[in-house]
Amino acid sequence: LRKYQQAGGSAAAFDRESFLLAAARGEIERAEKYFQRALKHPEAATPLILEALVSGCLRQERLVEGMAFLQRWLELQPENTQALLFQAHFDRLQQDVQEALATYRRILQLDPEQDAAKLPLAEILMETRQYEAALPLLDSLRQRQPHNEQVLVLLAQCQDFLGRQDEAEELLDQVLAQAPNHAAALAVRGQLALHKGQLAAAETWLRQALAHEPGNYRVKLQLAECLLQQGRMDEVYEQRQQLRQMEEDQKRLHLMLTQEMSRRPRDPSLYREVAMILLRNGNAERGLRVLQNALRQDPTSVSLRQALTEYYQQMNRSERSASPRSFGQRKINP
Repeated sequence: LRKYQQAGGSAAAFDRESFLLAAARGEIERAEKYFQRALKHPEAATPLILEALVSGCLRQERLVEGMAFLQRWLELQPENTQALLFQAHFDRLQQDVQEALATYRRILQLDPEQDAAKLPLAEILMETRQYEAALPLLDSLRQRQPHNEQVLVLLAQCQDFLGRQDEAEELLDQVLAQAPNHAAALAVRGQLALHKGQLAAAETWLRQALAHEPGNYRVKLQLAECLLQQGRMDEVYEQRQQLRQMEEDQKRLHLMLTQEMSRRPRDPSLYREVAMILLRNGNAERGLRVLQNALRQDPTSVSLRQALTEYYQQMNRSERSASPRSFGQRKINP
């Protein structure tokens, strides 16, 4: 954009693209104010404006406002597959599984080759134990994306539940050979061992998975089951306590994202609480994004800066403990 401006490009076009970029980055109020006229009087660029605003709301975790922008977009373009992908994503965030399933299927009716819909549809089918229905979607994705680790791991998990453990292990070996610390692959390895009754091996795999993805509820649940089968009740109790805390966190997070954020969109304490729940449950990327986006809106907030500082201090302590020699080599960009 700077090069375009320096070359003498249209000032109006430069402003529009700058505000589209701002909207997509989460600067909602600033962008919405600029686009007020276009939103009141739809024009050719209005869907692009709404798409940027929807994307920005997602980055800011402002789901209610994002859904409102999305509905306006769908009124203009009811068969736009990108808009429908956003719709299905919102459905999943609100835990409306049936609506998400229907939306992903509609996308594939409009565009049978839309891989961005196949993968989450397969995930939902797996979550609802519809393994036979998920298998052709995953096979199709594997043919088109043979090195996609997420596809291979999901396919392995599906094969395990269908009783094809040898095929599942072969797929997981392929992933772990390239990415030994792949949390999802380690977790499914643990699942395979648990299904075979290999409790010691299952515990090892599951603990390795949690070391890389500590906020994974399903893996913690499997570890609790593994420990229960070994009769280690004190450890089972500890895992169940952690699971209850995660359930409470998810309830609180859902309430904040679907209700309170829309009422208090500039409250730094709310953003701090959202971020801390995300960080506590191992969702570092999303939690940091919430803090950084909120700081762009309110750069003087002491509570937001304190939360960010506390997170990096904790990460630094963990890294020193894990690898004292490599700690100084890591570059951190808060």
